Amino acid sequence: MPPFTGNVKAEIDIRAGNKSEISGRTDRPLERMHFVHGGARENDVNNGIKTTDIEHLCYHVYFRDNPKEIGLTYRQNEWAINAINQRVVTESVRQGTLYELDDDIATTLVGWDLILGDKYKGTQVEDLETVAIGA
Repeated sequence: MPPFTGNVKAEIDIRAGNKSEISGRTDRPLERMHFVHGGARENDVNNGIKTTDIEHLCYHVYFRDNPKEIGLTYRQNEWAINAINQRVVTESVRQGTLYELDDDIATTLVGWDLILGDKYKGTQVEDLETVAIGA
């Protein structure tokens, strides 16, 4: 998906500070992530959040069985998972934390489940940013 542009990137960065808006982590690369891909909200500050690379990966994995909920086809979501996974593994090798990666991913998936879990299944995805960033 196209990256956020100009003012939207700046607003997300200012809101997040230099940490993940999900976990507060600062020890992993930070990425701006879309809640919903495509459409008029693609470049909307409320459709974006700053997460770690692992949190971003896990968001796409969380919606792997139903990527339509986040505005993607199965193929697009698989592409995103593979691309983000490459960045995660490369950074984990660089940091020397590759052996902890499975636990880190498992913990992060549990975190997304707590944020988005059963209570939000069937909710409009457009409302998910309110849940995740507490807006």
